[in-house]
Amino acid sequence: DSGISDIKMKTWMLGQEERTVYSLQGPNDFRYYIRNLQTLPVPTLLVRQQGEAWMRPFVAIYEPYGAGLESSVKRIRRMEKVPLSGDFVGLVVEQNDSKGRRDYILNSTDDSQTQSFEDIRFEGGYGVVTTEGSGLLKGLYLGSGKSLSIRNYSLKAVGALSASLAKSATIPLIGASLTRVSGSEKLQADGQTGLVYASDKEVSASFPVTLSGVDPKSLNVWIETPEGRYQAPMTIINRKGEAPGEVLVTVLLPPSKEASILLLPSQKSS
Repeated sequence: DSGISDIKMKTWMLGQEERTVYSLQGPNDFRYYIRNLQTLPVPTLLVRQQGEAWMRPFVAIYEPYGAGLESSVKRIRRMEKVPLSGDFVGLVVEQNDSKGRRDYILNSTDDSQTQSFEDIRFEGGYGVVTTEGSGLLKGLYLGSGKSLSIRNYSLKAVGALSASLAKSATIPLIGASLTRVSGSEKLQADGQTGLVYASDKEVSASFPVTLSGVDPKSLNVWIETPEGRYQAPMTIINRKGEAPGEVLVTVLLPPSKEASILLLPSQKSS
């Protein structure tokens, strides 16, 4: 027994005219590192598109489950008003859990175009927005792109030159994430915003924070890593929030594998 007899894979794909999906058994793969699998047929999925296919891209969602874990996907739908043909595909994956998790999966074959659907703006090749409940943001993931935003949250690549100063200025593609690890946007007493980030290049991030009895002018963003805590190079705090006590924070964040985002007085570093 290879120990994986109870592991299953579910495939989700939106149906469309002139598209046929075949489930096949392919030849065995002798390169499997698990010896018992080297002689078994390989489950294969074949998708055939009749006619023009370049302007009708599609994506498949694979959900592994088993070994005591049940399938967690409730349903998958196309994002509202996304055309059936073109360079962009947007899907919403609804989870079957008590928190009401939704994953908005964005995929584009043209990373120079800005896509705008269901409060989300995206410029890039691949991105994911995760929300819970009535819309509380749990995470932004920019797998390859220039910008990703939903309402007051955003991640943007930072170019070496301003496009208004040089027509040849280029903004690099980045891989970045902004993740909420707490269930509230309220600033904690120790300065924790409940947000962590990771990025392979310099990135600009914006997010809302709810303050209570704190002057926003006295605050700056601090970045906390296992190596220590230091002040972010640039912080802009705007009072124009949507809720009482809410401010919008925009900060320039350096590359990091993972770091917590804090909001503290300028002179407080530990």
